[in-house]
Amino acid sequence: MRAQALAHAHPAVTYAARSAEHIPLPDASCDAALLFFVWHHVADREAAAQELRRVVKPGGKLFVQANFSDRMPDTWWFRVVPEWRRVDQGQFRSEEEVKRDFAGAAWTLVSRDEVTWLRSASLTEDFERLKLRPVSMFEHMTEDVVEAGFARLARASSLVTALRRRREQYKNPSAAGQSLWVGVRDWGRGHPSQTCVTHVIRP
Repeated sequence: MRAQALAHAHPAVTYAARSAEHIPLPDASCDAALLFFVWHHVADREAAAQELRRVVKPGGKLFVQANFSDRMPDTWWFRVVPEWRRVDQGQFRSEEEVKRDFAGAAWTLVSRDEVTWLRSASLTEDFERLKLRPVSMFEHMTEDVVEAGFARLARASSLVTALRRRREQYKNPSAAGQSLWVGVRDWGRGHPSQTCVTHVIRP
């Protein structure tokens, strides 16, 4: 991930090769810090929470955006391949467990919000991005499981595309066509988006 960031480096950003447990910054040097879907990768959460408290100024804020095992996002590919959801869920801890990680380092919860953002402009675009394996759940599955899931998603995506074309062609589709459309529209319509929880905490 850092290599990708360096390949598209922004001139206003400094990239440092360290870890959450060992942040290469002076004490009280940051007005705020952001953890964006990385907390489940941290090996020593207690040390990392203390280190973040060290570098964030008194009165500063830490923004934590994460998935939780008890509040998993309802992404469309999990509806088609539910076994992927179980693998992904296994990476995360509950929301209360994560809260305790920071409370133990004397952080105080200021606010909690659910944030929804547009992930892709279309289902096809979202599927193409997913095939690049941008999320860490793929590291916890065999190649056979991954490929079988992608094959199922490809079939489902083709079905949705065909049904959309049929709906555009016929103003009054058959009862069978209507019934089939209802069966897939819950995950196939609109623009792919995702809702996750964001916590704002302070020292």
